[in-house]
Amino acid sequence: MDRELAVIRAEGKAVSDANVIIRGHKDVAAGEVQEIIRVCQDSNLENFALRVKEDRS
Repeated sequence: MDRELAVIRAEGKAVSDANVIIRGHKDVAAGEVQEIIRVCQDSNLENFALRVKEDRS
């Protein structure tokens, strides 16, 4: 994640303005997704979108 943060800063943008898109596999525990969000928040990332793939079976 350090590389992504460096790119944001190099573009002269605030880290807090970045959008984080999280896509998790259907078998991933919700707690693991929450941990990813926490780590991002610790790096001052604030805007999150959770993407899901609809099961069409």
